[in-house]
Amino acid sequence: MTGRRRSHDRRLAARRPYRGAGLLARFRIRDQQHLSLCILQRPHAVRGAVAADGACDACRPACPLCPCATGKPRPGHRRPLRLYPGRRGHGDRLRHLRRVLVRVRRTGPSPASQPHRQEAGRHRSHVALCADGRVAGRRHRPDRRGMGHAAMAALEAGAVRLRHDVRGRHSPGAHRAFPYLGDHGPRRADRRDQRHHQAHLCPRHLGPAAAVGVHHSDHRRQHLEADVNDDALIDALKARLPAEAVRTDDDALTLAMHDVHVTGERPVAVVVPKDAAELASAVAAATALGHAVIPRGGGLSYTGGYAAPGPGAVTIDMQGMNRILDIAQEDMTITVQAGVTWKQINNALKPLGLRMPFIGTFSGAGATVGGGLGHGALFFGSARYGSAADNVLGMEVVLADGTLLRTGQGALAQPSKPILRSFGPDLTGLFTHDGGMFGIKTEATFRLIRTPAEQGYASFAFSDIRQAADALCEMARADLAEEIYILDPSAADAVHADASTMAKTAVSVARGAGGAFKAVKALAALAKGGTDFIPEGHFSLHLTAAGRCAAAVEADLAAAHHIASRRGGSAVTPTIPRVARAEIFANLNGVLGPRGGRWAALNAKVAHSDAHRLIDAFDAMIAPHAEEMAAHGVRYTRLVSALANHCFSFEPVFHWQDRWQPLHRSAPDPVHLAAFEEPVPNPQGRALVDRLRRETVDLFRSLGAASNQIGRTYPFRAALSPAPDHLLSTIKQALDPRGLMNPGVLGFA
Repeated sequence: MTGRRRSHDRRLAARRPYRGAGLLARFRIRDQQHLSLCILQRPHAVRGAVAADGACDACRPACPLCPCATGKPRPGHRRPLRLYPGRRGHGDRLRHLRRVLVRVRRTGPSPASQPHRQEAGRHRSHVALCADGRVAGRRHRPDRRGMGHAAMAALEAGAVRLRHDVRGRHSPGAHRAFPYLGDHGPRRADRRDQRHHQAHLCPRHLGPAAAVGVHHSDHRRQHLEADVNDDALIDALKARLPAEAVRTDDDALTLAMHDVHVTGERPVAVVVPKDAAELASAVAAATALGHAVIPRGGGLSYTGGYAAPGPGAVTIDMQGMNRILDIAQEDMTITVQAGVTWKQINNALKPLGLRMPFIGTFSGAGATVGGGLGHGALFFGSARYGSAADNVLGMEVVLADGTLLRTGQGALAQPSKPILRSFGPDLTGLFTHDGGMFGIKTEATFRLIRTPAEQGYASFAFSDIRQAADALCEMARADLAEEIYILDPSAADAVHADASTMAKTAVSVARGAGGAFKAVKALAALAKGGTDFIPEGHFSLHLTAAGRCAAAVEADLAAAHHIASRRGGSAVTPTIPRVARAEIFANLNGVLGPRGGRWAALNAKVAHSDAHRLIDAFDAMIAPHAEEMAAHGVRYTRLVSALANHCFSFEPVFHWQDRWQPLHRSAPDPVHLAAFEEPVPNPQGRALVDRLRRETVDLFRSLGAASNQIGRTYPFRAALSPAPDHLLSTIKQALDPRGLMNPGVLGFA
């Protein structure tokens, strides 16, 4: 190093930050994730080391990428780093560069006791990392390499991503976005102070490496991305995977950022692996470069389960892993890849006279096993057999570093058939309802049952939802049906069919009846019910009973009729449950509302004894909004169902006319889609629905209700008591120390 360069570094090291820079700011990026860069300044001792895994006050213990022989942080690397924009004057010369100024704070014992620190301390400096990895300091032209070798190595390794949130100095809200902390008193609102900010962020709370706030006097607010890192990621993925497995086209990226209701950030790439090896390789490559990975199954979430909270994420589309691996009829198990749909499983098992106890969801034509296990799938079969998670025996999961982990008996070193789930602590349960925050499921093994020889159906009409709820709870406790559910009047109206639809339904009902005589009886019942089978303004309860013989099914139906009668219900033709089973998993037309509009659902799970309390509380919450809802075309329906014999599930669904999400255009059958014209944008209605959803979620939390399909909508972590929160945080830290596995889901950033 030349004398001139050494002198330059000493002058910069001696310069104290001005007053404004002494205040610590935490720049919150959407879901309050943080980034801290640990940079070693001496190029000849740096070993290419710019570590992207520093330590913040909330997670001090480690800096694993720090180039120490022990892998533990040196004392000087345990403090948050301060990130500075350029100083006044030379910023004008370098404004065309994307840069982050980094100053390393060195603390701990005296340098005299640490020779390597004493030597390194002579070269402390402010360093500007430019877009090409070079370094720019005061009076330092952008073409001077200086200490840029370390920065360039970091960029090439993917350890640093440059993202700037650039605002004009006088733009509205330019500085209010930076909540300053510290005891230095109010900062001066002068021009110089406005141009200098600090940001403290930490990768353990971050998915993709994120933005640092920088201000320029002659720039409008914009978001500049460092394409060098995104390109490096895409190159790394393409080097490990087949070309068709890495998608960067606009259609794929746009679809991946939207679910049925929530819109997230646009991902860098969509990876479509075909097997566990490809998935593990993709996850390892992405996380090594500091990018978040977000699993996506059928894409039918409405709670933001795969909506990226920040830029730079990689979406893992699991629909490419759609093979049924094994059907063991002797052992009564089925093993499938995580991208298999419930419809695929049902179709494969039906010719064998087998089925899963939990059959699938309403959206089982497109909903996948992995998504169902991660988000609590339930419905068909759930009143007797519970949710998907209650019927899984073991899984294979890819962790954040690409490690493949098996649970249940599959966890044994000696290969074993996955028959018993809880051999020791239930590792399988750890990865159910986790929203993908612990890992990405690659395959799962479920238990099977023989298809019941007989099925029967019943429907009842009630004038009040509380009467219907009482009947449902009593039927569930008596274990009379495989599924029991209540539709409110407007929801029942939506399933009244026209003549052509009824003709198609008749064919499905006849095929599913199981024999010519049964088919005639089923068609006669369907004709008797016609299309007006629920009295106007009534709530309808529907159930499906199943058993080994007709006498057992008839006994269950007789008991259901007795309960309904005592609770004020009247029997009606069971068209709805019969058609629901006959056309199970027929299509995904339900992603659109009955009039071609949009919908967004929520759900709460409580004990049967709390059913009235939950219904009354929701009615009281929604009543004051009636006039505003009518003004913006917003209405709601309610779906009530039983989960096993002990759980009451309450699901309010908000409906309104609004511009479609991409999934609304791609999921339904083309013929069904052609019957509707896409509505005009309705931002007021959408904003009202979002506000009602927030109030509903707050209500559920106040009642201590649980929910499935948590995603990023329910405040799961915030609702936990300290002990389980600490336990889950510890597990998350162990499995995903940098927080790159679906960050933000369930409230764990």
